[in-house]
Amino acid sequence: MKTNQILLCFVLWSLIVNLAIGKEVYIYAENVHIRDADGPCFSSPSTECPVIGSVTRAYCDASCQLQGELIEVKPYPPNDWWSLVQCPGVPKRGWVTNLYIRGPAKLEGVPKCRRRTV
Repeated sequence: MKTNQILLCFVLWSLIVNLAIGKEVYIYAENVHIRDADGPCFSSPSTECPVIGSVTRAYCDASCQLQGELIEVKPYPPNDWWSLVQCPGVPKRGWVTNLYIRGPAKLEGVPKCRRRTV
């Protein structure tokens, strides 16, 4: 019985750590804005959300992703997926368009955020 309890504790601890830390992603561009994810911006990531910081070629932790404003920057294909990230030098978590994150439009291994009403 004790072995099962230890295993269960380890599994729960692993889930909590993964949710808190998220998946490491790479933002490959320069001066990419990280946008506020508080209030109405949590459910609707867009360029209308206030800028809380910016990063250049940085590794950040993405906790989840959500569809928001469609971003179009040539020569890249349009993308409406945004990731909630914690980046070095930025005071809190915020949104970044997946357009500037290395990988597919919808990132693999990053769960979908649960929308909340504000």
